[in-house]
Amino acid sequence: MLPRPCTQYYIHRCNAPCVANVTREQYDAVIRQVILFLEGKHDEVLDDLKRQMDEASENLEFERAAALRDRVKAVEQVLEKQKIVNTGGANDQDVVALAEGEDEACAQVFFFRGGKLAGREYFMLQGTRDTAPAEIVESFIQQFYDSAPHIPAELISQHDPGDVEALRAWLRQKRGAAVTITVPQRGDKLRLVEMVAQNAGEVLEQQRIKWLSDSQKTALALDDLQAALNLPAPPHRIECYDISNIQGTSAVGSMVVFENGRPKPSDYRRFRIKTLEGQNDVGSLQEILRRRFKRLLAVSATTGDESNASPDEAVDETDEADQAGSALADAPDAPANAEGASADAIGDPWAQLPDLLIVDGGRPQLNAAMSVLAELQVGVPAIGIAKEDHGSISTHEEIYLVEQPDPLVLPRGSQGLYLLQRIRDEAHRFAITYHREVRSKRTFKSVLDEIPGIGPKRKKALIRQFGSARAIAAASVEELASVSGVSHELAERIKEHIGSGRAEAVQA
Repeated sequence: MLPRPCTQYYIHRCNAPCVANVTREQYDAVIRQVILFLEGKHDEVLDDLKRQMDEASENLEFERAAALRDRVKAVEQVLEKQKIVNTGGANDQDVVALAEGEDEACAQVFFFRGGKLAGREYFMLQGTRDTAPAEIVESFIQQFYDSAPHIPAELISQHDPGDVEALRAWLRQKRGAAVTITVPQRGDKLRLVEMVAQNAGEVLEQQRIKWLSDSQKTALALDDLQAALNLPAPPHRIECYDISNIQGTSAVGSMVVFENGRPKPSDYRRFRIKTLEGQNDVGSLQEILRRRFKRLLAVSATTGDESNASPDEAVDETDEADQAGSALADAPDAPANAEGASADAIGDPWAQLPDLLIVDGGRPQLNAAMSVLAELQVGVPAIGIAKEDHGSISTHEEIYLVEQPDPLVLPRGSQGLYLLQRIRDEAHRFAITYHREVRSKRTFKSVLDEIPGIGPKRKKALIRQFGSARAIAAASVEELASVSGVSHELAERIKEHIGSGRAEAVQA
């Protein structure tokens, strides 16, 4: 027995059984409460605490009654948070869902006890690239419940786990009672599955961010890339380009930047394709690369650095590149650089020559990029990365190099490959986000163009005031009439042309 209790006793977080401050019976009662709470039997815990509080009050033990009252409130606060997720079922239920990455998956399990969320766990599964979701789920369930202390009466799964009958029989043997396996297609259970799947996706993204923030892993990844791509040094600055369009409309391009293996969102840029119509990814890629590196040459000319090209080539009158934030790193947006700005103490992103240029695509995209670099006499190592599907054999990333006719395939466990995939995925996300924004604005403007009396100035004022067709449809006539240049009569005409049903169709 210890001579005195620890600090936990003095801050009222332990009743100090180590110094015999409580009897064995009292300590066992506390342990039983903890077990009941963890099993989700919260009502029993609350009833017992309230009974003890009433007894203490009747015995004039007001300090103890007050302490028990605080414990009751603490339990009720926890239960209040759980009311937002309540299955309404009396049986114990576990909900299993997946989020899949390139060669990994996150399996998330939510535990419901008595209809209330009692806890959750997630597990990262590696090497899942060529494995169907049904196989992943079946394997995960077998591994997880083989050593799980509790098996619920119902298992709700996002995917059909293959041999359901065999799995159900195995779970019944482990539990000692029947286990129902449900793959919901509608209703509340489907919404539960969607919620768990969303959580799994968030966890997967957090793990990616955590990997990027690990300096040792990113350093190893850069060393891997130097060796695999035969670079003179680990690539400090990497730029990746992607094109996004749907059926050849609203084509845009993205440029994302990673420095020392980590995203640098302040240097991200996005481009509207101006010189091409229809679906032409190769031509669009050449346009944005030409605009990007002409900006580099323009900055070099203004600072007296003519090592890359002559000032005559350093003109880009079509550039409207913008920047935006990143899903992989939190950083505030900075104002876009002004046309013709020179590199100064702040550092102009356009003036930075990348150590490695990546294009999303195979040999055609890489050849197009090299053509632009040769045209502008800019020396930058470049590669293309494309996911190739080889049918029943495998699906893997192929890296296209200028000097090699056959693509390079890095080992699945390569840290360098992992970094390339993260950079490519970020460029794709950034391009898709901008494409949706451009397409939405273009659709919105086309709706306004159909309304008589709406010219460029009024259209601009409406867009600035409301931002979307849905917001205009939801606005009252008085709110519309408050916009500069919009009369009450015109506001009524706008409401007639853009009803809530039309707005929802436009936004979809």
